Amino acid sequence: MKEEKRVNALKKTIELCALHGFHGTSMDKITAATGLSKATIYKYFQSKENLIANALELFSQQSLSYVQALFENIELTLEEKKLRFVLKALLGVLILNHLMAVIFNWHTVNTAVKIKELLR
Repeated sequence: MKEEKRVNALKKTIELCALHGFHGTSMDKITAATGLSKATIYKYFQSKENLIANALELFSQQSLSYVQALFENIELTLEEKKLRFVLKALLGVLILNHLMAVIFNWHTVNTAVKIKELLR
């Protein structure tokens, strides 16, 4: 799968899960949104869960790239870099919290508890 199609599939899957939740996001919805066949998607991702895991990994990689570029930017002062880093980190936590809550049908207040349960 070309990288562009793969990334598009990951982004569309997260968008659909954010709208419909994990269980409300069918492979039919994913194929309609991406224009890819089920066979193509399953060739590269073993399951819907695998799509989600890859999408969250992509989000993490993009966040790390942002942080690296931020701290390599010589035009910003250290204080500006720190402020942008903190704001980006907070936004990332809020986004991930929302995605985890919606994807797994968790109530946002219980997200931390659910994550702790999964990590045991």
